[in-house]
Amino acid sequence: MATPDEINRPSSSIDQPDPDPGPFLAIVVGNNDPSMMGVIEVRILRPGGGDRGEGEVLQARYLSPFYGVTDVWHVKKDPNSYGNTQKSYGMWMVPPDTGTTVMVIKVQGSAKGLFWIGCVPDHNMNFMTPGLAAFRTVSDLDDATYSAGTALPVAEYNKVVNEGSTTTSDPEKIPKPTHTYFTSALAGQGLIKDDIRGTTTSSARRESPS
Repeated sequence: MATPDEINRPSSSIDQPDPDPGPFLAIVVGNNDPSMMGVIEVRILRPGGGDRGEGEVLQARYLSPFYGVTDVWHVKKDPNSYGNTQKSYGMWMVPPDTGTTVMVIKVQGSAKGLFWIGCVPDHNMNFMTPGLAAFRTVSDLDDATYSAGTALPVAEYNKVVNEGSTTTSDPEKIPKPTHTYFTSALAGQGLIKDDIRGTTTSSARRESPS
């Protein structure tokens, strides 16, 4: 993946402004940025549709809704002084996983000025957002480790297992696997049955509007 300097390099004669700056929908194909600046590689989706493997691959920089740094002119030559160095602040989002749909835009129509400005949630794939909500499932009730009716944190439903299922029209009825790591942590802390300090029902799908 290119460095920030390479991304910010002035456009060459072959990098002419695109008459259509977007925004575009794109698929994330890479998120390992050595510069640790949130740069991702995306595959631009064709306007007329097409396979997710088609389209141009470009690098998109992270665009924060709020960010800032203190003035460099206030910096003094003292590498060990907190008061005399710059401070950064703002909102930082974890770069999305590969396969996630994002929206990108080209500033002044140039691919050198490509930014990812948002993520598009997959249909019915927001049960864990934002709080790893607890949900009673068949597998939970069959688990002898916990008493019947215990609400355990769950993950998203398995798309492969439930493909073509008659219940997929109502995602709330689809069994969801227990979130193993979070459940084990709560059990170890004695909070697995504590719906105040431990489990929660909060998620994007608890009610509408959430």
